[in-house]
Amino acid sequence: MKKLVAIVSIIAFTIGCSESEDNLEVTQENLVGNWKLIQAYNDPGDGSGDFEPVQDGYRFTLNEDGTFTSERLIECATGTYTIEDNTKLVFNYDCDNFTEVYIDIIRFSGNDLITSPREPFACIEGCSKKFSKNGLFF
Repeated sequence: MKKLVAIVSIIAFTIGCSESEDNLEVTQENLVGNWKLIQAYNDPGDGSGDFEPVQDGYRFTLNEDGTFTSERLIECATGTYTIEDNTKLVFNYDCDNFTEVYIDIIRFSGNDLITSPREPFACIEGCSKKFSKNGLFF
């Protein structure tokens, strides 16, 4: 009987602590804030890649009103963003002579935001970026 209770307890603990429950849901509420690039995933195309630390990673801020500021591009640092299908983060840059749209596939890993470029540049061999939410910088 003690073994049965132990086995049931272990199964319940394992199910209760599954990885999917630890990841935040992709919602505007969870995305609003200040983000800093902390790691980049590099893969030579054979699946052996891993996230590596980034020195002086760029930052961006997503505001509640759908606007953003970003250090991602030299040409422009402001615009509006939208979330599509809870899987895509669409950045609409709105500077003079620069009105590009960048789309990233997004998900959470714990509290960290993982992005993968989709448009205008897609990466076949795996080049995701990991961002951590942190304090004010704009």
